[in-house]
Amino acid sequence: MARLAQAIEPGADLEARIEPLNRAREERAAAAEELARTPAGSELGRADVEALADSLADAISASPARLQELYVEIDVELVYNAKERMVVVTIRPPWG
Repeated sequence: MARLAQAIEPGADLEARIEPLNRAREERAAAAEELARTPAGSELGRADVEALADSLADAISASPARLQELYVEIDVELVYNAKERMVVVTIRPPWG
């Protein structure tokens, strides 16, 4: 709500708000396209999700070497945008 209030205040820099909105729309469209391309048989069941949650819980207390293995396994990519002071995290697990 605070961001919305700032956006409509007199003198607010609306151009600065347009780019993040456009980027969010593009990301949403890309995610929708990726979801549409995902084969129907690649859904995770409850047991799969629980096993994944258990393995992630174990990873939280894991050694740095084990965490590195996990990050490689699930193909974690971190991109830091210094201007926006934001990190974009992308995970591409092998199961799709």
